Amino acid sequence: MFIGVPRESHRLEHRVGLTPYAVARLTRYDHTVVVESEAGARARFPDSEYEEAGAQIVYSAEEAYKRADIVCRVSVLSADELDLLKPGLTICGFQHLAVMPRDRIERLMELQTTLIGYEIIRDVGYTAARQAIASGAHVILVDENLARLRAISREFSGQVVTAVAGMAQLERFTAIADVVIGAILIPGAHAPVLITEEMVKGMKPGSVILDISIDQGGCIETSRPTTIDDPVFILHDVVHYCVPNMTANIARTASRALANAVLPTIKDILRKGLSAAVGEDPGLAAGVYVYEGQMVNEKVGDILGIDTVPLARLIHED
Repeated sequence: MFIGVPRESHRLEHRVGLTPYAVARLTRYDHTVVVESEAGARARFPDSEYEEAGAQIVYSAEEAYKRADIVCRVSVLSADELDLLKPGLTICGFQHLAVMPRDRIERLMELQTTLIGYEIIRDVGYTAARQAIASGAHVILVDENLARLRAISREFSGQVVTAVAGMAQLERFTAIADVVIGAILIPGAHAPVLITEEMVKGMKPGSVILDISIDQGGCIETSRPTTIDDPVFILHDVVHYCVPNMTANIARTASRALANAVLPTIKDILRKGLSAAVGEDPGLAAGVYVYEGQMVNEKVGDILGIDTVPLARLIHED
């Protein structure tokens, strides 16, 4: 099979869909990897490293898409890139369909595209708490899952204050916080707004908000997307940091981490075929938004008013 790795089209996206190491792992099994020239340059992976790994370097995004059966990229497709796609393509990357324009999704469905999203990882809040503790911060973790809160309390030996989520609790804790980290993810759906503008107004002057849910619409009412070169804005005397692709600032390390995480999934699809791989791996199945042109994610379908078809039925038909 042919795997395409295009250069990311968004100006401030420095990561790359596959690293030379990942390419080498795929080409050793006789798969062909087509990499657009300078796709890895901003992550400091030169074309020469991809060639040494067995990739074929091409000099247009169109060739990287048209020759591929599977495309491995990072960020969402731009409107201009839709014209480069061939029918029946499988695209792996951060899709964020809940905030993608409906007409773009409909065009992808018309092309019989399969869209697999990486954004189903659910441990951002846990990771943020762990890093904050390591830096010596006093951490309050708010969640609605009691079992999860108990497990975290045990793991951190009481170093984390845990509380059941509720508007009164959120208002109380945001008022005393120096930093509020919003890390809500409902796979496939728009992030719910949990921190209201009134709560933000009640925060201490000079305090900071990090809305990590911003790529799914944000979970804080005053948030709006910012960029790596203009990352913050101040509203109600509170600093807001709302960069959707924050790890693009450490592009080489982030690209390596991403490629290592997704490589087993890509290898499974290549070895077994798409339908078998999805049918045997519930985790992979959960990440499928559109399968061969059919919307299979109910949350996105409900948001956009698009009829959905059960993924299991489509796999069985294959």
